[in-house]
Amino acid sequence: MPDLPGAPPARIVLGTMRLHESGRSAEEWADFFLAAHDLGVTTLHSSTEYESFLLFRAILERLAARAPQARFRHMVKLGAPHFDEDAFDADRLHARVEDYRTRLGADCIADVQWMWRHGVQDDASRIERFLAAAPDIARAAQTLKDKGWIERLLCFPYTPAFAAAAVDCRAIDGLAVYRNTEETGYDAAIDRAGALGKACVVIRPFFGGKLLEHGADAVALLRFALDKPAIESAVVSCSKLDRLEALIGGVA
Repeated sequence: MPDLPGAPPARIVLGTMRLHESGRSAEEWADFFLAAHDLGVTTLHSSTEYESFLLFRAILERLAARAPQARFRHMVKLGAPHFDEDAFDADRLHARVEDYRTRLGADCIADVQWMWRHGVQDDASRIERFLAAAPDIARAAQTLKDKGWIERLLCFPYTPAFAAAAVDCRAIDGLAVYRNTEETGYDAAIDRAGALGKACVVIRPFFGGKLLEHGADAVALLRFALDKPAIESAVVSCSKLDRLEALIGGVA
């Protein structure tokens, strides 16, 4: 994908899970996204599971009509196998990526936040089945890359043990994990990813907003979340432009 116009890329991925909670219209959100793009935000995080997804698609349609030059990358959540599927299936992975490409109007999904969801209550078995399927996952991911449908497969592991197993696998390009002052259980896997030259994206740097509710400084929290060499960005939900600008400036 060519370089995107605008400011240097920010270390923030803009989350879209709570878009519908603000009461803003798609047009108003389009204004916000364009302003965020001007600040250097070039990646948007979404999921078909979010209540906000229909609104998000309407926003993208307005952005495409109003400012096609303001191109965004996409990071999406994708379970394969899902909770009710007991094995990895390459065709299902390909179909779910294609579904995202169609719904988002995107030729390529930059980062797939991939999850092995089946059997999360039995981590040892889940890890064993993942490792057995890892060659198939690697081949399926490479096929998607060769087609230009995805750039990276980032593992959201659910547990540190799964992260430790996944990070060494050829199928996995990096990790998408929780990191904040209350959740540092993935630090060893993050460091291992860095040693392997794999990237990490942090999720919920503010501990789901709970730390902000207790008066913690958002910039300081974000700096902590990003404070490892392997971590390239953090997913942040934000609806106020001045706050977003302060966060971007604080970790530039």
